[in-house]
Amino acid sequence: MKRKSYLPTSDAGKVIWLNNFKEKLLLYAAALGITPVQLAQLATDVDTFSNILLFQNNLKDTMEAYTGFKNLLRNGTASLPAVPPIAAVPMLPMGAQSNIFGRVAVLVQNIKSNTNYDPNTMGDDLRIIGDELTIDTNTWKPIIKAEYIAGSPNIIWTKGDADALKIKVNRGTAYELLAIDTKPDYLDKYTLPPFGQSAMWTYSAIYILDDEEVGEWSDELKVTVKGVA
Repeated sequence: MKRKSYLPTSDAGKVIWLNNFKEKLLLYAAALGITPVQLAQLATDVDTFSNILLFQNNLKDTMEAYTGFKNLLRNGTASLPAVPPIAAVPMLPMGAQSNIFGRVAVLVQNIKSNTNYDPNTMGDDLRIIGDELTIDTNTWKPIIKAEYIAGSPNIIWTKGDADALKIKVNRGTAYELLAIDTKPDYLDKYTLPPFGQSAMWTYSAIYILDDEEVGEWSDELKVTVKGVA
């Protein structure tokens, strides 16, 4: 089962998530073997990130206020208000470090590998389980391209959420299975035409998920191959 990241995408959402994680982790720290040092660092990380984000938002509001003040000075008709104040630069707390969410990821991984971890209670409470990812495989359609490596076609494709790509080829008579490729890209090492001659090879492909073909076949890719000396 594929899941989305448990972390919100926005910085504001991350602050809310961090605060919940910090508070709820206090309830499970002993059972999960979380040390006081780790809890202290987490608390510092939460305060640091929250305060810097708040300061950044205040700066944005201040810049908007100064833009309005400047416009009023330039060609406004109303009376001038007081000059907008500028928020004080926050002091970093002792122990502030970079890579806050890198440490959080390691901490979450340690929690999930602990034998006392219960995803149904702790996981939900700590919000470290992402939502199930809904995948509509009916819309999948591979895009295949080709480049030449020593004269042979190298079929370029992207894997995405698929398990593999089923590739078929027509070398002049009918399509036949070429490969079920699990790792992009695929080099077709079939014997090239004799030197001085050429041929047209046509490729098509479809994604594989859980051993089943899914989505649509790709558009045909026609590749001219030539004999090499």
